[in-house]
Amino acid sequence: MSRIVMTLTENVETSYLSPFFSKAKWLSVVETDTMNWWYQRNEEKTAAWVVRRICESRPHFLICGFIDLKCLEHAAQHDIDVRLGPGNAPAQDLVSRIMKLPRALDCMAASNPR
Repeated sequence: MSRIVMTLTENVETSYLSPFFSKAKWLSVVETDTMNWWYQRNEEKTAAWVVRRICESRPHFLICGFIDLKCLEHAAQHDIDVRLGPGNAPAQDLVSRIMKLPRALDCMAASNPR
C-alpha cells in the first residue's frame, strides 16, 4: 500500500496539479490499495500549513507541480518521495504514473550544480 498526497486546483480526481505549492487550493490524499481519495481545503495558503498537513498525512509520495527547496528538504526529512508532475494531466493519471515522474531532489540537483 502507498499513500500519495497531491497539491491540486480542485477537489476531484480529474483535477490538475496546482502550479503553486503554498497556494494550492486543495490537498488530496490517495490510498493506492483501495483508490480512496479524500481532500482538505488549504485555508491558510501558506507553505508552512501545506508542509504540516502533508507530513501529518504520512505519505510515501508527494506529487506537485512546484516545490521550493526548504519545503523539499522538510519533506525529505520525513522520508517523503517528492515527484514533480505536469500541470496538464489529471491527478488520477499521475497516480498510475508516479514511478515515471521525475524526483524533485534530482531536478533540484540538476538545476543547482555545485
